[in-house]
Amino acid sequence: MSAVARWREVEGHMPFVRGRLPAAVPAVLGAVLAAATIIWPVMRISQPIGPDGPSAYFAQQMWSWGRYSIEGADLDQVSVTNVAPAYWLGLACLSGLLGGLTWLLRRGPDGRALGGAGVAFALAVVGGSLLERLGTVALYEMAETGLELETLPAGRVELAAAVLLLIALVLMVWRPVLGLARQLVAVAGRVAARGRQRADEDEDAEREAAGRAPRVGTAVLRDAGASSADRGGGPGRERNAGVGFTDGATPEDRFRPPAG
Repeated sequence: MSAVARWREVEGHMPFVRGRLPAAVPAVLGAVLAAATIIWPVMRISQPIGPDGPSAYFAQQMWSWGRYSIEGADLDQVSVTNVAPAYWLGLACLSGLLGGLTWLLRRGPDGRALGGAGVAFALAVVGGSLLERLGTVALYEMAETGLELETLPAGRVELAAAVLLLIALVLMVWRPVLGLARQLVAVAGRVAARGRQRADEDEDAEREAAGRAPRVGTAVLRDAGASSADRGGGPGRERNAGVGFTDGATPEDRFRPPAG
């Protein structure tokens, strides 16, 4: 028995929805890792400001949810703490955790919807703070400020958490998104076909109003001839073309019953 078949057999005896474990694992793991950024800072910004000694440097530690801690030189600055964003980040981590578990254990479309929504909210909060920090790093690196930026271990954990949540969300929604894209492509194809048909009809109407033949050919029925024996072409006998198509109709192109 292959490893895939063995895993499917084991998966069938487990109390979760079959086929949803690959998305649930990164969702739960990403939410747990993101919770570490509530406690520990993710980045440190420092700058030398004087000779060696206790006041030789200025450093600021930053948390992903907006807390700042000042250390080093005494510049009459105090640490800034706003616990409301911490509660928001905690809610996002809880949402990602419950979303992954709901996706794994809840059957039916409600499990897919609630799981995807919970992970998407967690990714929005965690990924938003990560992008803000990366933007800050890029801004300081572009300008020659003399500041030293250091990503702390919690910052690397935040990056891993955001990547895991993104992988989980992609695994959750790629099939519905692909199905929706196919439907949109089919609708767009039908709309384009109707547009081409209307354009052809308008063009034919304009050609007819101008006294010209329609864009498509006109069927013309002519005499078929007397008999197959005479079709070899004798003296004084004219061969006939039978039924054909032409782009222009003349007064002679009309139905005539066979002769004789």
